[in-house]
Amino acid sequence: MKYFYTIILLLVLGETASAQTNASPYSIIGIGDIESSYFDRGSGMADASISLIAGKFQYNANPASYARMDDHFFSVELSGKFKNVGYTGANIQGTAHSNDFQIERLALAIKIKHWWGIGFGLLPFSSSNYSFTAPKNIIGTGQYVNTTYTGTGGLHKAYLANSFMPIKNLTLGVETQYLWGNLQQEQVMSTSSVAGGTLDAVQNNYLSKVAFKFGALYNGKIAKKWAIGLGATASNKTKLNTDNTITVTDAGQPIVTDSSYNYGIFTLPVMYAFGGHLTYNGKYTLAANYQFQNWADLKQKGLGYSLVNADRLSVGFEYAGLVNNLYEKYYLQAGGYYGHTYLNVNGNPQKDYGLTLGVGLNTTSRVPGAGLMSYQLNLGLGNRGSTNNGGIKETYTTVGFSVIFRDLWGVKQRYE
Repeated sequence: MKYFYTIILLLVLGETASAQTNASPYSIIGIGDIESSYFDRGSGMADASISLIAGKFQYNANPASYARMDDHFFSVELSGKFKNVGYTGANIQGTAHSNDFQIERLALAIKIKHWWGIGFGLLPFSSSNYSFTAPKNIIGTGQYVNTTYTGTGGLHKAYLANSFMPIKNLTLGVETQYLWGNLQQEQVMSTSSVAGGTLDAVQNNYLSKVAFKFGALYNGKIAKKWAIGLGATASNKTKLNTDNTITVTDAGQPIVTDSSYNYGIFTLPVMYAFGGHLTYNGKYTLAANYQFQNWADLKQKGLGYSLVNADRLSVGFEYAGLVNNLYEKYYLQAGGYYGHTYLNVNGNPQKDYGLTLGVGLNTTSRVPGAGLMSYQLNLGLGNRGSTNNGGIKETYTTVGFSVIFRDLWGVKQRYE
């Protein structure tokens, strides 16, 4: 980390393969960049969706939401994202940017009973992707050699959520998560000026753990045309199981191969979020939520950085285009967010803020033997980090989409 701000970004210009993520110099720390979006209907509202429900759609922010789906309905949602990131900083010459497209989410939700709904699927949890070159001191000598550091990988999340309605308007939920993934760092040291060769060290950190997220949700009418919603979620502190391996080669010949098992080398902190919304006449919704992650409690720091508390305030608005005040044909969304990541680098808090827009289109007629389709598109513009003290600022644009199939189940349909 001593040369963190002398990074020379080795960015690949143009589109990258879908198996990779955008390059981010800050993803060298911890478990990489933690994903803040749920890639669901709330994306166009800056993910201000802790308290939201939608009868035929999924909101993944709160596991208590599934019991408020329409009875006998199920939905399958597939989401993807294109992201462009531009990088600015004192040590970056000219224009540097990266492009990336990925399928981010596959989710299924089913309303089992009037009082019980479930959801399960796959989401990204974090990502690491960086490449830079910096001089490295050879211990015991006064000499330095150029070393290229490359990192890839990240954590994935598979989840199963159960949601119950113990009393009218109140739902409770628990999401069982399985987190797993690999963080790989490779160091290539050009030793031609010292030993006449090239040393290549590859370290793999395999992480996994079962974690839990709890949620509560209240939605009800406060007047003839007004409805209110309140929601909250919480996750406990979780120690990740870690299996580390390292391999060192000299000019292609292995000289060190070692592995060790460590429990809890990295810990996820307590996380919680709460929010609310107001809806008028079933069409106009204003929502807001606040998220907090207690990383400072872990007291983890290194040379030039420390883990600090992360937070995010999101506000979103939605207009639903209803047909005869009953069927939703389309919806329009806008939102904004402001927060901080869990990193402080050289005394600089890493701010993350931006704006979002969204639009959705729902088919309102069913073809015999088939279900209903929905399509949604969202746009995000944001900034992360700063150029203070030689730092790097990321300016990003995201374009996300979701394709949603929904239909009745367990009900015999009749067509004349």
